[in-house]
Amino acid sequence: MERYLIEKRPTWWLLYVIAAVMVALVALIETSVAHETTRITLEVVIVITTFGLMLSWVRANRGRIELSEAAETRRSAVETALANGHPPPAEVRVSKAAWRRPRVGGRRIV
Repeated sequence: MERYLIEKRPTWWLLYVIAAVMVALVALIETSVAHETTRITLEVVIVITTFGLMLSWVRANRGRIELSEAAETRRSAVETALANGHPPPAEVRVSKAAWRRPRVGGRRIV
């Protein structure tokens, strides 16, 4: 059975690779480019590009991160409740009537 995209864990290794490549490129430019203005310009371009790649990684994995955090929170809540001798928390269902906005001021027409 094929797992859905949101059921998979975030690809953290890709984020680490992006950061490592940025550090390596900045170190390479720092040691190999002699002209100061060119070196600083290239380093700034690399850092901005890297942060752009990291931002796109976060956007692509946002759902996976939220789901993995929610699963951990749910699991720890159930384990805590069971350890304290309480039944696991039930899902809370709220009716649409509970979300209605209360009347403020004015006369009530019966």
